[in-house]
Amino acid sequence: MAAGMIVNVHDDGDDVPTEGSRTYAIIVCVFAALGGLFFGYDQGVTSGVLIMRSFLEDYCVGWHNFTYEQCT
Repeated sequence: MAAGMIVNVHDDGDDVPTEGSRTYAIIVCVFAALGGLFFGYDQGVTSGVLIMRSFLEDYCVGWHNFTYEQCT
């Protein structure tokens, strides 16, 4: 029974990481971080625009006969 047994099937004695793996990992991490940063910035700007009086007057008032009070 092999329960709990760890078998190493590929052991060539080379523990050095392959060329470029660190650079690739850094690029992936930076790309992911920038994606999160831009998504957060977009959410902040969009939420600010949605409550602006000029936006509500241009895009909400009159839509389905809404008044300004119904849009806020």
